[in-house]
Amino acid sequence: MAVEDKGCKELFNEVIEAGLCTLCGACTGNCPYLVYYKGRIALLDNCTLSDGQCYKYCPRTYTDMDATSQQVFGMPYSEEEIGTTKEVLIARTTDTRIREEAQYGGVVTTLLSLALAEGLIDNAVLTKTSNDKTASPVLAQSEKEIFQCAGSNGTVAEVLPWHERSKNAIHDTDDFFSCIGRHASDKNSAGNLLT
Repeated sequence: MAVEDKGCKELFNEVIEAGLCTLCGACTGNCPYLVYYKGRIALLDNCTLSDGQCYKYCPRTYTDMDATSQQVFGMPYSEEEIGTTKEVLIARTTDTRIREEAQYGGVVTTLLSLALAEGLIDNAVLTKTSNDKTASPVLAQSEKEIFQCAGSNGTVAEVLPWHERSKNAIHDTDDFFSCIGRHASDKNSAGNLLT
């Protein structure tokens, strides 16, 4: 199915003003005209591009599932309830300290700690929830900082654009990052960004 080119205007009409925005930050990370401000996406200036990255990477816009499945799995999209999979695994950490803080087994915290210790990643962009239940992105550079972000964070934090800003402004671009975000982030993850 051919998809027509769409940009910022269509993103606002079809997603933001329609109340479908998940505040994942994909649009703000890909467009200099869009920013996350006080719990909403704001337009700084009019964008005249007819084919915008903001629309392309938004998880709430059309996704050609057959093309995506073909690229990833080498076959058309499956009509099965969970889609095409390579494997389905269930896991739980063996670290009791992590398990006490974790909500669903502590696997992400354990894998991130291991990846950092093994030198597979240099940093992890995570979400941390404060006592007042607001979430914010955190650049974790130690096992202690990773552990402080353990547990599921169901609230929105703008991790993708924060990852790009921190990667470009704070660190060498050769650093390997891991970025843990909500499932909406999967459509726009790329490069050395792991979700």
